[in-house]
Order: sequence, then C-alpha cells, then structure tokens
Amino acid sequence: MHEWISKTFFDPHSIQDLSIDKPVKGWKTGAPLFGEKPVSYGWEVIVNANGKNRFGGYVGLQKFDLVIRNGTIISETNLTNPIL
Repeated sequence: MHEWISKTFFDPHSIQDLSIDKPVKGWKTGAPLFGEKPVSYGWEVIVNANGKNRFGGYVGLQKFDLVIRNGTIISETNLTNPIL
C-alpha cells in the first residue's frame, strides 16, 4: 500500500483524512480483446485520501477502488475522477 500511495500522490507525506475500508471480496472485469482475463477476482478495498498537488494546495478528498490479489494491486479506479 505504501508503494501505491507514493506512486499515486505527488506529495505522499502531505496526505490528510486517509481512510482505508475493510477488504471485501471483489473483482475486476477485463477486455479479452486486449488479452485481459474477462474477470479477475481478489479483495476490494476503498481508499479515501486528500493530498497536495504540484502547487502545494490540497486537491480535496479522493476516493479510490483497489482490487488486490496475492498482495498485488490488479486494478485501481479513481471513483472521484474516473478519467484520471
């Protein structure tokens, strides 16, 4: 999780309001056309966090949906801004 936070947030040490929900069984759907499995199962975790941007201002609370299998994040979706 520390690795994901460092990769996802510009200034990981500035994170505020971090909350990590209890893992529940979940899945991600893939695109077989691109060589992905149609469905991959794992543990789904919802993470809420507020971090700073490159200008030093907080971006607001962001909500992420992570699917984890065997300790590896196999899917991540920014639920606050799905296109990011």
